Amino acid sequence: MRELIRQLRQYHKTSKFVSPEARPWNRAQVQWAFLRRGSYVAWPLYGHVLAALREGRLEIEPGVTLLPGCWLSMPGEARLRLGHNVWVAGNVMLHAYHRIEIGEFSGIGRGSFISDAIHLFDDRGKAAIWQGMKVKGPTIIGSHVAIMNNVAVMGGITIGDRAIVATNSVVTHDVEPETIVGGIPAKVIKRVEFRSDGGVPAS
Repeated sequence: MRELIRQLRQYHKTSKFVSPEARPWNRAQVQWAFLRRGSYVAWPLYGHVLAALREGRLEIEPGVTLLPGCWLSMPGEARLRLGHNVWVAGNVMLHAYHRIEIGEFSGIGRGSFISDAIHLFDDRGKAAIWQGMKVKGPTIIGSHVAIMNNVAVMGGITIGDRAIVATNSVVTHDVEPETIVGGIPAKVIKRVEFRSDGGVPAS
């Protein structure tokens, strides 16, 4: 019985860390907060979102959409800002240890990971997963940026306006505006080619 009680306590502790907003009242408060900001969040949503919103460390501008399975992580004093009409597809992790900013009309593809830090692995005396992170930030993603599916942005990166990051890429260096990058590590493929007639304005 004692072992079962210990296991239940550990399970409850992990649940509070991974999905603190899963309780109906907390979930309702998060969805209300998004609604009041003119934005939308689909469930499940992971991370300590409600506390970060109340403390002003999480900034959600109008038109933001978060699809199911996103994880927003902002421990300590870390900050995360999502600009107007940012679209975040499902199963995306935004992990800020210092500061991450995503500019207006930018989209993050399914399964992507964006951080302002890199994982440490240099201590033989510790398991790799417990060695913590080294902040390289801030990570700044400009406006009208397209980050495709399964992209990793690894710490302290600036991605310029209207850049495109190809699927399955790992970004380890800054990306200039209006360029297309891809690969592991991501390298410049070419410049973005714009239509001469200016295209059709977005509604």
